[in-house]
Amino acid sequence: MKKIIRVYITENCNSKCSNCFNARERGNSIIDLQHFEEICHYFASNGVSTIKVMGGEPTIHPDFNDIMAIAQEYFTAVFLFTNAINNNVLGFKPRETDAIIYNFRFSKVLTADKLLLDKPGRRSLEIQITSKTNEIKLIDEILSRCGNYKERINPCLTLDCTENIFTNREKLIEKYSKVWNVCQEAGFIMGQDHIPPLCFIYGSDIKMPSSGCICDSNCLGLIDAKFNIKFCNQYSQSLGNLYKDDTLIPFIEYLDMLSKEQENLQNTVKEKICDKCPFYQQYCNGGCFMAKDFIDRDNVIINSQMSSLFLN
Repeated sequence: MKKIIRVYITENCNSKCSNCFNARERGNSIIDLQHFEEICHYFASNGVSTIKVMGGEPTIHPDFNDIMAIAQEYFTAVFLFTNAINNNVLGFKPRETDAIIYNFRFSKVLTADKLLLDKPGRRSLEIQITSKTNEIKLIDEILSRCGNYKERINPCLTLDCTENIFTNREKLIEKYSKVWNVCQEAGFIMGQDHIPPLCFIYGSDIKMPSSGCICDSNCLGLIDAKFNIKFCNQYSQSLGNLYKDDTLIPFIEYLDMLSKEQENLQNTVKEKICDKCPFYQQYCNGGCFMAKDFIDRDNVIINSQMSSLFLN
């Protein structure tokens, strides 16, 4: 079974997106080549097969090409998350098992050369749907920019992790479903990210992922550019540091940190409402949203079509 680690190689970014949930990481920290290789060896030697190279904007790292080459030495699959503004993305040489995930907010820079369509590997478009999204314009942009590359590019829809998805549920479902259905009918193979909880999807046209609305058990957390360990990029809390006295902590200690935080988050969602859900842990564990502080029990009960199940 594959295991995935996410690494912020830099906190710096060449853009300022208003609803970026990584904005709190902004600073001047970058991971140097020596430490990056140590981190790669640490996770690869403990059975991790995939690394997601993130930021900030990874391509503005001063040693971006070397970083990516090192990642490919250690991992079967390397996923690059980028806005593709910087031309350094052209220096990446993806393999068949690698992927590039583009922030579609910057669709205007996604020329054929920036998509690296002459090279192997998967290409995904990270497309965020918010309550303010103009879905008609968004669909037109997807089709006009990438309609000729349907066999190589997968649109991946995600909801805004900084927005209360329940208070805007009907509007979000309408927009999400419209974009999904039109793009699918056009021949794209669609994907989902930041899985919403089942109580949000229930009764809507949004398709539940084949694995259910469950945070990916393959994910082994995140390392930021200061070597802080985090459960996910949606939670700013540091669980500790990967280094102690300039030495990497034992991997079992790392796993224990993640396990305890997973337990804490699940206690939060159960206390909020998930303990009343007949599908909890069978099809859903709260997804990427239920533990958010700004989503409360009343938001779910008032807006979900599962209200009767929660109240019984």
